[in-house]
Formats: sequence, C-alpha cells, structure tokens
Amino acid sequence: DWLAIGFHIQGRLFEQPRSYGLTTSFKSDMALMTFGERAPEAPSKLHGASHRSDAEKLGLVCERWNLLDQSVGGFRLEQRPHAERLEHHQLVGLKPLDGEYFLLGQVSWLMYRDDGVLEIGVYVLPGVPRVVAARPLASRPGQREPYQQAFLIPANKGLKVENSLILPAGWYRQNRVVEVFDGGKSTQLRLSKDALKGANFDQVRFEAIAPEAP
Repeated sequence: DWLAIGFHIQGRLFEQPRSYGLTTSFKSDMALMTFGERAPEAPSKLHGASHRSDAEKLGLVCERWNLLDQSVGGFRLEQRPHAERLEHHQLVGLKPLDGEYFLLGQVSWLMYRDDGVLEIGVYVLPGVPRVVAARPLASRPGQREPYQQAFLIPANKGLKVENSLILPAGWYRQNRVVEVFDGGKSTQLRLSKDALKGANFDQVRFEAIAPEAP
C-alpha cells in the first residue's frame, strides 16, 4: 500500500501540504517487506522505538522475509504467506538487514513451492526515495485536485541514477504537467518518459518547468 510504504520511508503518514488537511485513508493490507532478523539499533527519529510503536498501532508493522539470494539488482526472498497478497510487478518497500534506508522495489516474479512457501524476486529501484506530494496541474484556474502521495528518487551520478518520480498507475502521459510539493515548495514538472510501468505505479522521467517571469 502506498501510504504504508511512505510511512516507513519518512516516519509518519502522508499529509496534504498547506491547508488540505491530514490524509487518513490507508489500507491495512500493505505490501511492505523486510527480511532477516533485525539487528539491535538505537532509537532514531524515523525508525526507532516510537516509530515501531506507531506502526503497531496503525497496523503497519513490517513483514519479515528470509533472504535466499541477492544480486546487484535485487533479492530472492521466501516466506510462509500470511494474509497479505502480492502480485506481479507490484511496488513494495523493503529494508535489507544491513541497510540504512527503506528502498522501493518491484515484484518481478513469484511462485509457491510444494511445501507452501512463497518465493519472490524483487527488483530494487536504484536510488534512495523520499516522499513527495503530487497532483495533475489544474486545467482551469481555481480547479485544484488534492495532492496524492508519490515518491521522488533524486539523481545520483555515483549510482548512475537519473531523477525520477514514482506515481500511481495510469498517471503517465507524455508531456503531462504535474505539480510536486517537496521541501516546502511547489514545482511544476513535465513528464517526459515512462521508465518503468508496474501493476500499481508508473516510474517516470521528468523535466522541470521554469517559472514564468512576473
């Protein structure tokens, strides 16, 4: 679930910027995964004891998965399935045992073994994501839609990662303009390329639109 992934990335539920109020609608059947036994860690602002307590109250506790194999691009995991269901090409959040940040991934394949255990392959989207608010640019003055949670992966030359937005599925149209609120300011971005399409998301490239001169 989108809001559940965002909760674990930024340490709180997504909120509407400015005067739009708190967004409280979120599903409890999120697909957020961790694996291995978590090493003891000191409480931190985002992933300390208070964060885990909040996650328990909201029903957003991470699942634990066993690591079978890993490569530069992803992981092979296993778990005896619970109530949560996964589908091919679904966006998930995950935090490796030795990782500092939650990352975004796509379920590239899944299968049930004869013993009932579920195996999945997860392709990890390169880069460290952060939560932003996004909405399509209003077609008429005064007609604005509420923001929705999205994710921004900033460019990283060392990892050869370009800027990209992860938007809800169906949002991408070439040259579509979206308004993104990030770091206390709003920016208009033009969607230029569909980089990766999933079951519940579009990863897109974009170009910033320069503000008009007064």
